[in-house]
Amino acid sequence: MLRRHYDCCILDVGYHIVGGASAFIESTLAQIYKKRGEHSSYGGPAYYIEAALNSRALAVLFSMSLIATYGVGFPICCVLITCNLLLLLTNSIIRKLLLWVIGAV
Repeated sequence: MLRRHYDCCILDVGYHIVGGASAFIESTLAQIYKKRGEHSSYGGPAYYIEAALNSRALAVLFSMSLIATYGVGFPICCVLITCNLLLLLTNSIIRKLLLWVIGAV
């Protein structure tokens, strides 16, 4: 049982290292390829995909997948989390309160 917990912790550390590295790379690329306007700077992943890789099609594909993730992926995750919470809660008062809060949001 202890070994199983230990393996899970090792995977968590690996996920954090990969996540931190990708965040660092994205921040660095954003600073290198940001565009400067008259009063502000702008840019983002689609801008530096287009600038660094010279591929407008790949930048458009990235943008469309990002829109799909926010429009479809996150609501599906929210529904799944809500369903699991409702399954876990057996107390009817807490369950009714959770349904009321979810409905209000």
